[in-house]
Amino acid sequence: PNAPRQTYGKKYIHPDEEAYFVPGPNLPPLHIKGVVVALAICYELSIDQHRKDALNASAELYIASVAKVTKGTAAAHEILSEMAREQGIITAMVNCVGPAATGVTVGQSAVWNTSGDIVMIMDTEETGILYYDTESKECQIVRTAD
Repeated sequence: PNAPRQTYGKKYIHPDEEAYFVPGPNLPPLHIKGVVVALAICYELSIDQHRKDALNASAELYIASVAKVTKGTAAAHEILSEMAREQGIITAMVNCVGPAATGVTVGQSAVWNTSGDIVMIMDTEETGILYYDTESKECQIVRTAD
């Protein structure tokens, strides 16, 4: 609110996306109510340099928006848990549920605390919004109607 609109460019493109997309510049982390928030789109979270750039920019919260099937979701969970534990930051993943170009995405959006433990995770079928309060460190799921 009350700031110029910004556009996030996906800096690291997966090989199967190269025919459709071109890389763009990532935004610097957002500053939201005193919290430094770094963003990632799908494949970027698997790139060490992308995560290092977020940490070098003093990110306190790293959020990855993904479209992952079972295997990719498990790998993303492992990366984000490790990042949280080793770097002492909050990490989160937002996944979709249902048919996608690569198969059936499996949800399991989640938040990890600075110890790398899951604070809250959605299941493989529910749709909704997973809220994380950076002050109270509490999570809440608001389910959407089907």
